[in-house]
Amino acid sequence: MSLNKLLKSEGDLRKVFEQEIWFEHSPQDVFAFFSDARNLEMITPGFLKFRITKAPEEGLFEGALIEYRLRLRGVPIRWRTRIDVWDPPRTFVDSQMRGPYRSWCHTHEFVALDGGTLVVMSCATSFPSAPSASSSRASSSRRTWRLFSPTGGPGCWSCSRRRSRGSADRGRRHNAVRRALRMGGSPLT
Repeated sequence: MSLNKLLKSEGDLRKVFEQEIWFEHSPQDVFAFFSDARNLEMITPGFLKFRITKAPEEGLFEGALIEYRLRLRGVPIRWRTRIDVWDPPRTFVDSQMRGPYRSWCHTHEFVALDGGTLVVMSCATSFPSAPSASSSRASSSRRTWRLFSPTGGPGCWSCSRRRSRGSADRGRRHNAVRRALRMGGSPLT
């Protein structure tokens, strides 16, 4: 499902978050890092106990399914996403097949800029409707974006907010991404 169709179908229940960050590496290297499903465990906060339970051994491709397990406030959550668009090293899009949201569509774009790469991420989410849950949904979607934001620093939505309990963890994730790219790969490989 395209982002435009998703936004039209979800009406006022949707929340869209966008984030941009620049890396001093080629689009090919940055795309390779972000598209390696194993790196999700490294850039997700440890308290979520985020684990990939199933991913294609041959790497990602259009139609690939990835399954995750995590805990949010002690509640176990199973999540399955599908790669809907796969266009290395320019873009990829994943959407939720099963999980905590009514819908989730996450777009990653990689643009060569000033000798490096600008990563533009947007995530459209919506929650199941509940008559009195509107403010709770908005708050939950903001918390979710901060939790799963892989980066920090200037231009990062999660770090433009007042420093909070989780900001040190977001900074740790941001630095881990930068270190891995400097070393030419993933610290997990």
